[in-house]
Amino acid sequence: MSTVAVLGVRLHEGARAPDAASLSAEYDLVVAADGAGSTIRTALAERFGTTVERTAPDYVWLGADRSFDSLTFLVSDTPRGPVVAHVYPYEPGRSTFLVEAAFKPTVDELSELFADRLPGARLLENQSRWSRFTQVSNAAWSHGNVVLVGDAAHTAHYSVGSGTRLALDDARALAAALRAEPSLPGALAAYETGRRPAVEHTQWIGRESADWFAGLADAGPSSPEEFLVDLVTRGGRISMGDLTADADGGAPAGTVVSGR
Repeated sequence: MSTVAVLGVRLHEGARAPDAASLSAEYDLVVAADGAGSTIRTALAERFGTTVERTAPDYVWLGADRSFDSLTFLVSDTPRGPVVAHVYPYEPGRSTFLVEAAFKPTVDELSELFADRLPGARLLENQSRWSRFTQVSNAAWSHGNVVLVGDAAHTAHYSVGSGTRLALDDARALAAALRAEPSLPGALAAYETGRRPAVEHTQWIGRESADWFAGLADAGPSSPEEFLVDLVTRGGRISMGDLTADADGGAPAGTVVSGR
């Protein structure tokens, strides 16, 4: 028997959730984990103090029928500006292939731009469309018995790859607070107090990283070594001191730059 069944959890796959007011009235605790476009958060946006900002440049989420070895950044310089691909494997023979550009190249154009890194592989679409990253912040993560976790509470730019980790850490912290605190208000307050510093730090790193990628079009010429150092230190997670201390003097594993 599955853990879900043992715990008595009932899953309603493909079912539309009731509205926030109905959920709040029926249950002791409502956990809104419905993503950056959270309908529960939107219904209570004034209570949460929600801020939503769309950042440049545009991006499109694609796949590739090739499994890259690790997280890979690809950069192709074009007459219309740089095109950046954020690539990582998610199963054998498949990788996520997220592309951002100031203009909106077609999939065929992208296949040609990155042909040297996609030998014989295809770029895959699945309701893919060009859009802009949504930066979500909330002045409060709970209201009454409704609490936000993951992207519903906060988003961090995809270039730092922390969204899933932040959501899982939220869930663990919320569960721990509910066990430790005698009251629901106390637990929700402890959850937010404990998690907010780490989340806001990651959001800051994400903004720095996003600004760096957005500024590639205006960046002056640089050597491959200078470019790689800028890439690795762009968000502040890795400093020049960290690189100096690296006895090997090489790039962190999984970082690849192409076409610059």
